[in-house]
Amino acid sequence: MEEYRNSNNNLVLWLLIVLFASTTGIFAWLYNKELNNVKILTVLVGDTNDQNSFNILLTEYKSIKTNNDTIKAKLSKEQKRIEELVKELKNTKNASAVQIAKYKKELGTLREIMKSFIVQIDSLNTINKNLTEENTMVKTEYQKARVTNKELEDKNQSLKDIVNIASVIKLRGLTAVPINAKAKEMFKIDKIDKIKISFTLEKNDVAKVGTRDVYVRIARPDELVLTPTEEEFFTYQGAKVVYSTKRQVDYNRVDTDMTIYWKKTTELIPGKYVIDVFIDGNMIGTTNLILK
Repeated sequence: MEEYRNSNNNLVLWLLIVLFASTTGIFAWLYNKELNNVKILTVLVGDTNDQNSFNILLTEYKSIKTNNDTIKAKLSKEQKRIEELVKELKNTKNASAVQIAKYKKELGTLREIMKSFIVQIDSLNTINKNLTEENTMVKTEYQKARVTNKELEDKNQSLKDIVNIASVIKLRGLTAVPINAKAKEMFKIDKIDKIKISFTLEKNDVAKVGTRDVYVRIARPDELVLTPTEEEFFTYQGAKVVYSTKRQVDYNRVDTDMTIYWKKTTELIPGKYVIDVFIDGNMIGTTNLILK
């Protein structure tokens, strides 16, 4: 009986030992498993919470430069988002696997957005460069055109000036003779009735054909112009000039003899008189006359 009881006690003891060992082993396995999970989670959280990836990304965003206002606004928006995530990570002590996955996904998305910004900016820079080159080319061509036009204008003006100069009718044989009432030469002031001005308009193949006025201007020694009234004037070099007498001529590009008379209407004084002849706004001859 005593032996049977000892045998039962030994069996219970062994059962307890086996049960304890099994329980200890199970707890040890569960502990190791949980420890590994914690280690994995800690590594993941540590990799995210050190904020290096987001800080690097933020630096990269800030390094992107552009003059495009739309892209600037979008870059600013994404930079603020990164700063918010960094702040959020600082305040997160424990993160679940879901949160960690969310941060990593957000990081990847922000990187892709940054790449798209870089592509857009490069594209805009290329377009702006092309436009600048085209604008420079247009300006260069415009400047060349202006220079060419100026040269043509100057050349045309020179040709026009040459034509104008060439078309001026010249005279030869200009004389001024004082005569009395009987048409005889008379140099005594009290006997003079008229002054006879004679000359020949020369042939000019490029001058304008047609009727025009020839003006004679006679100035006394005191520079007073002998004129019937102060309203007798013509235009010379843009100014109104009084004249003494005039006559119309029908010019046909051939030598044309002319005689113009000035009738005494003003008192004469002794001395040298200057006689100028004008046609088409040009002074074409001058001579002197001495009266006693």
